[in-house]
Amino acid sequence: MDYNLLFFTAATGRYKIFITPYIFFALYHNPNAKAEIMTDNVSDYLRRNAAADRVLGRMFAGRYIYREIPRGIEPHTARFVVEPVTHCKYTYANDVDILILESDVVETHEAILAERNSIFSNRMRGTNKLTGVHFVKTDPYYGLTRVARQQNKLMDEQALYDIVKKGVGEPQKYTSDKRPIHGFHVSMNRPPVPAHEGQAAWKTGPEPLREIYRATIKTRQWAEVFPTFNERFKEVLKTLNGYVL
Repeated sequence: MDYNLLFFTAATGRYKIFITPYIFFALYHNPNAKAEIMTDNVSDYLRRNAAADRVLGRMFAGRYIYREIPRGIEPHTARFVVEPVTHCKYTYANDVDILILESDVVETHEAILAERNSIFSNRMRGTNKLTGVHFVKTDPYYGLTRVARQQNKLMDEQALYDIVKKGVGEPQKYTSDKRPIHGFHVSMNRPPVPAHEGQAAWKTGPEPLREIYRATIKTRQWAEVFPTFNERFKEVLKTLNGYVL
């Protein structure tokens, strides 16, 4: 199998409950992919999640790793400033609380890269930020941004904007108006549905994604992995299911 895509993320604190589902959804729906997850204490995480890791290991042997967030790197910024150790043609840095459902991640972003003649796929958020889902051509991108990433002093998506500006060029020139999520974004910092117009909320559509999700939770693999999910994540799923089943 030619693994040409790496899903790359970081999780600490309460977001560790998403690590197992992140790996499952991303790799189940993308057999061409691997995953690399940074966290703050790998040995402790594995001790607490041994059953989940055994199930994932049977399903996706050799296709994912955990690693420590390098010392001195802020967790929320880690996926933007750290270079992955797993090498694939493309790297997709995104949020750990996105449940990937689509299988055409590479094809979708290759079209965006060709359209924009760019080595990364993302769009602007305001005037000095990019969004937190960042798809790149691995070798050229990490080569061009190495110095900017090492010298970065900013946070989150503002750090990403600055890194791209210094390493690749003015971001507005290369970004797209497209920002595919490829699944459900069930952020713990957002309500499931907006309370008022313009409020950020979970992304649980469109209907074709819901159909994929419904099919996924009927599979043998789901029956194996579901019991290993953290109980708090199961509560997230209960809420999600209320909107998509």
